Amino acid sequence: MAAAAPAARPALPGKVVRGILLALVLLAVRAQAQPVPASDAASARNSAATLAARIDAFIAQPRFASARWGIDVVDLASGRTLFAHAADKLFVPASNAKLYTTALALHLL
Repeated sequence: MAAAAPAARPALPGKVVRGILLALVLLAVRAQAQPVPASDAASARNSAATLAARIDAFIAQPRFASARWGIDVVDLASGRTLFAHAADKLFVPASNAKLYTTALALHLL
């Protein structure tokens, strides 16, 4: 009598995976950014506002109507939140997202 094969996990929808990957890319890009000089503080605020507007416009596209997004972009130097969208919601990351997160964490350590 053969042992039963383990049940396959249901795949996450591509939209969810893309959302997770976008958030990770944004975090990775932010992690590589250099600190902003004090004289550029106003420019940084405008950049943060521009970033927020661009992310909002991207996730508001009709093709993502059924997608769930959780995004939290934080300034690593100050700890200030630059952008948040459903940042307090819990999501199950895909295996690929775990790889990017782990690689970024190891790089920063």
